[in-house]
Amino acid sequence: MSQLVNTGKLKFELKSSSVLSSDFKRLKRLALTCLNENPDVTTQLDFFYKKIYLKFFYDNSELEYDGNDVAPASTSSSEKIGTITFFTKYFNTFLEQRSDIVDKNSYIKNGIFEEFCHLVEHKGDGDLVPVEWAELLKKYEQNNQWFFGNKIMRQLLEDRNHYTVFSMMLHAYPNDWVKRYSKYFSTESPEQYEKKYYQNKNDVPLNIVYSILVTDYLRSMSALYIIEEALFKENVSSENQKLLINVRSEGIKIVDKQKYLIKIEIGQTTSDLLDHYVDESIFKTRYVFFKVIFTLWTKLGLTANIK
Repeated sequence: MSQLVNTGKLKFELKSSSVLSSDFKRLKRLALTCLNENPDVTTQLDFFYKKIYLKFFYDNSELEYDGNDVAPASTSSSEKIGTITFFTKYFNTFLEQRSDIVDKNSYIKNGIFEEFCHLVEHKGDGDLVPVEWAELLKKYEQNNQWFFGNKIMRQLLEDRNHYTVFSMMLHAYPNDWVKRYSKYFSTESPEQYEKKYYQNKNDVPLNIVYSILVTDYLRSMSALYIIEEALFKENVSSENQKLLINVRSEGIKIVDKQKYLIKIEIGQTTSDLLDHYVDESIFKTRYVFFKVIFTLWTKLGLTANIK
């Protein structure tokens, strides 16, 4: 039995009469299973949190929630209180659309475990952000670009967080992780990315276009570092080794395209700065990451309106 259950910190709450009893029981069982299988994670959760609530809704319309977000689950935390919110409608819809998922219970368990990993990464309060993050957002606001700046800074925070979360998931369930993210780089070809970049350039302020390009490059590099870890450090099946080699190849192509655009659009100096500052070590904590981001954004003038 999970120590979180033993300490009374873990609470399951059925919040909608539309949630099927079978769905509630299934998700609860899989949540407890992944905690029991990963005592190191439950130990950290026990240390960081006073309470963790797992709340089950049917549809996001039942909650004051971003109507455009139809993810099956979301995670938040503040002042040592963690919450994972499930929307069972989207769990079922997603699974119905994915005929390639053979073991659906393992896939769901892996997804639930991802939310627990997010809580570990939050360390009790996901609202806390580094001072550099807030300072950069303030600079965007002073430039009357708060909307764009907030989107970019949120994306950087999310991408950095996922480095930690992916690493935890990979270590716990290496083969499940590979299958889950084997299509990470296949949703958009390098040519499609380049086309999208130039379309954005026609409609969006130039410093914002540059910020998005550098942010995308950092996200790609972060994912590649995790894929390298999976390929060379984790015990995965021969079948999944082949998947990893393919996804790594696709990732390198995207990175090469992004680096090419950085060189010709922002300049060789920018490319050199990225080579100097960006390695895997910067992704390990949000505080180191945003110190580097602050330095890069300042040197590149990305919070100023570039004419």
